[in-house]
Amino acid sequence: MAKTTAPKGRRVKCQATITYYKAPDGHWYKDEATYQDKLHKAAMHKQVIAALADVMMFDPSMAFPTIIPKKLKELAFYDDEIILATIEQCRDTIGYAMRTKEFSSEYGRAAYVMAIIKNHINDVYKAAKSNAAVQHKQEAKAQEIPVLQDLDFGTSTQDHHAHRDISDFLFDDEQE
Repeated sequence: MAKTTAPKGRRVKCQATITYYKAPDGHWYKDEATYQDKLHKAAMHKQVIAALADVMMFDPSMAFPTIIPKKLKELAFYDDEIILATIEQCRDTIGYAMRTKEFSSEYGRAAYVMAIIKNHINDVYKAAKSNAAVQHKQEAKAQEIPVLQDLDFGTSTQDHHAHRDISDFLFDDEQE
């Protein structure tokens, strides 16, 4: 007779401190913001693929070259928003290359497009990063803590300075 063994560790859940969000897709997430972030990333990735297909003049019925997902994984450091902005910035360059150059295969054509994107993505990333830094500085400046001189502390400090004169103490000693 086989003996069933119970697991040595117990699963313990604290109902008071841990709450999870059950998304409409049936999966559990830490919170709704995590789920919304996942949806946003998926939508942005679809936009990147659609923009690449548009720029490369692909029909929806055509098979997508396998090099594109591989090259996109190489660019995983950058957000999909940066990749999409790079595609939009290089749209004219890529369009000119698609019209004028002769490629031996779709693989070569896709590799050329991804090379253009890879060569320009760092410039777009730096520009977006500097724009974000400028915007952050402007927001910080708008929320800047007022300088103490601007606050109305003048009356209490003036009274404090008026009592520094020791002549009052000297006259008290002479009168006795």
